[in-house]
Amino acid sequence: MKCLCKFGKLLGAVIGLAAGVFFIQGGTAYAYNPEGVIAGGIYVGDQCLEGMTFEQADAAVKEMAQEYLNGEITLVYDAEHSVTVSAGDLGLCWTNEDLLNGVDAYAAGGNVVSRFKEKQDLLAENVNLKLTFAYDEAAVTTILEEQCTVFDCEKVEASLTRENGEFVIYEGTDGRILDVEASMLGLDDYIQQDWKGGSGEFALTVAVDERIWDADDLGEVTDLLGTYTTSYKSSGASRSGNIVNAAEKCNGKTVYPGEEYSTKSYMVPFTTENGYREAHAYSGGRVIDSVGGGICQVSSTLYNAVLMAELEITCRKNHAMTVEYVPLSCDATISADSNIDFTWVNNTEYPVYVEMITTKKKQITVNIYGKETRPENRTIEYVSEVLEESHAEGEKIYGDGTKPAGYMTVTSPYTGYKAKLWKVVYVDGVETERIPVNESKYKATPRTATVGTATSNPVIANELNAAIWYGSIENMRYIVDRVNNGDFD
Repeated sequence: MKCLCKFGKLLGAVIGLAAGVFFIQGGTAYAYNPEGVIAGGIYVGDQCLEGMTFEQADAAVKEMAQEYLNGEITLVYDAEHSVTVSAGDLGLCWTNEDLLNGVDAYAAGGNVVSRFKEKQDLLAENVNLKLTFAYDEAAVTTILEEQCTVFDCEKVEASLTRENGEFVIYEGTDGRILDVEASMLGLDDYIQQDWKGGSGEFALTVAVDERIWDADDLGEVTDLLGTYTTSYKSSGASRSGNIVNAAEKCNGKTVYPGEEYSTKSYMVPFTTENGYREAHAYSGGRVIDSVGGGICQVSSTLYNAVLMAELEITCRKNHAMTVEYVPLSCDATISADSNIDFTWVNNTEYPVYVEMITTKKKQITVNIYGKETRPENRTIEYVSEVLEESHAEGEKIYGDGTKPAGYMTVTSPYTGYKAKLWKVVYVDGVETERIPVNESKYKATPRTATVGTATSNPVIANELNAAIWYGSIENMRYIVDRVNNGDFD
C-alpha cells in the first residue's frame, strides 16, 4: 500500500474558539467553546464544518470519505480510448479515520493573548484540511500495463505505392506508448489535488513517437534513378512461379534515407505455404531441386537496378557457378540455408521506392524511384571483364535418397571464370572514371547427373550404387532405363 503523503495533510477537525474563555486541565490550556460547535473558517475539502458539533462533523467526514471509496476514475489514453476503474480496483482505502480525535486541543498552549490571536487568524483566513487515502500500487500497475498499454501502437511512416503508373501517398500515423511510471505519478497527484470523489477523469501520460517522413517528403519521389530487366523465358512453370512470387513480396517498398533494404527478409520463408515451388537451384557446386529455386534472379535483377541508381551496396555475393540471365559479376545470390543476402542502403537524402514488375512474356523489371540529384550531363554504365577462365574434366554422378529409383537429371558442364565489374562514368559523353565494383569467381564443374536411389529392391540398389561408383553418365542412363522398363522386377 502506498500512502498518499502528498495528497493532503492529516486532517484534524477543529473546535472553533468562542468568546475567548479558557480553562486549565492537567497543566494544559484549552480553548473552551460554550456552544460546543466548530468555528467558522474550518473546511474539509469543500465541506465547511462551521456550526457543526463533533458528532455532526464526524458523520460528514465519514460520508465524504465514502464518496471516494464509492467513486470511479476514467483513465483517458486518448480521444478514442479510455478505461474506467473503481476505487476498489485501485485498492483505495481511508487511512486517517481518527482524524477528529483531540480536536479540542487546537489552539491550546501559550498565553491568552497568543490563543486569541490564533482564533482571529483562523477567522480571517480559512483552513482547508483534507482526507488521507492509500492505494494498492501493484493493482494500479496491473491496470495500466494490462488494460491501458493495449492501446499502444508503433508509428507507421508515410509510404508510397504505385497504381496505374502513378504514385499514391499514404500519410502514415504517429506511434503512441503509455509511460506507465509517469502515469502512476500523475495519477497520484490527481488524487491528491483534484479528485473530489464520485466520478473523475485522468489523462494518462502517453509518449508520441512522431513520424520522421511526411507526404511532402514522399512527394519528392518522382524520378527513375535506376532500372534493369532480365528474362526467364527458358524457365519452367515452377521456377517462373517462384520468380513471380518473390518479386511480389519485394515490390512496393519505401526505403528511407539511411535505411537498409534486405532482399531476403521480404522473401522468406522459402516454403510451399509461402507460395514457393520446387525448382532447380545451386547448392554445393551442383544443380539440385529446391523449394524456391529461381529467386536469385529477382535479387540479381535488383542488384543491377541498385547499381544504376548508385545506391550503397552493403552485402552481395556471387553464385558458385555462372548464371545465364546477367553478365559475369552482375549476379547476387541468396541462400535459404545460410546468412547470404543481398542488402543495400539508401544513401540519398530522399526516400526511394522499389518497384518490381513481371510480365506474361517472362520478364522481370526492377525500377528504383527517388529524387534525381545527379548532373544531367553525367551518365554511367557497367562493364564486365573476364580475368580468368577454367574448365573441369570428367563427369560426376550424385545419388539422391529423396528421389525414387528411375529418376535422373543431367546438367551440362559449367565453365569457371574470374571476372571483374567496372563502373564507367561519362561526362558529356567522355569517360572520366573507371571504378572497380567487384571481383567474382565462378567454379568450373564437370557434366553431372543426379539419380534417385530410393528403392526397396536390393538388386536395383546394388546396380545403382555400382553405376554411381563407376562414374559414367551414359552407363547410368542405361541402368536407369532398365529400372524404368522393369528389367529388375
